[in-house]
Amino acid sequence: MLKLVINNSALISKGALSKQSEEIDYGLEASPIGTLLFDCMNIASSLYIFRARDLDHNLTCEMSLELTDGFAFSRDDISEEKYLVPSMTCNFPSIDVSRFNEKVCWDEYLQGTIMVQFQLKILEQLLLFCEEKDVAQLFLTTNNVNYDDLEIYRHFAVTEEQVIAAGEDQTKIVIPTDLESYDEVIEFMDKVDEDFRQTLWRNQKANPTFREYLMNHTLLVC
Repeated sequence: MLKLVINNSALISKGALSKQSEEIDYGLEASPIGTLLFDCMNIASSLYIFRARDLDHNLTCEMSLELTDGFAFSRDDISEEKYLVPSMTCNFPSIDVSRFNEKVCWDEYLQGTIMVQFQLKILEQLLLFCEEKDVAQLFLTTNNVNYDDLEIYRHFAVTEEQVIAAGEDQTKIVIPTDLESYDEVIEFMDKVDEDFRQTLWRNQKANPTFREYLMNHTLLVC
């Protein structure tokens, strides 16, 4: 069974989603990319605000989530007949990197890899939230200015299309929220993390930025 990350006082743990409050606190998670903070606040009957923060790398992301019904898509569905299933729409914004770039000394490899890790952890938490809400599929949308922000999520999408929302052209991708998708995300995350560690340790002598990063984040890349 999928488990949600929650905050139990000062204890870092995993467990079921709390239903005792309108605010869902996903808590602190010790992960290969640092200390992550996730929380999700219910602001209307089917509308939530999801926040993700990487405290070690000064990355922040906030987005709205809406529980809706949407036409079903699947990996192997070739039928033209569509039916409605519980879905979640997520308008994916740009991630604030104003302080992040300085933390990694503007190194392109660190920027790219840590950003991908952060985006994957966000997707993991979104899938866990969908599982808790019995949602069958996740719609991720973004305006075409931020089109590249969806790149990593295309690995797990079953379809992509252009839509018009809020008076502007947007790209929408659909990701199933089943266990197969979750396992794919976790497997992909593990590979990215392992490649990251190996690259840093292998090249630290020749790259002073890698060496400094390892000294400052030893626990994250051991």
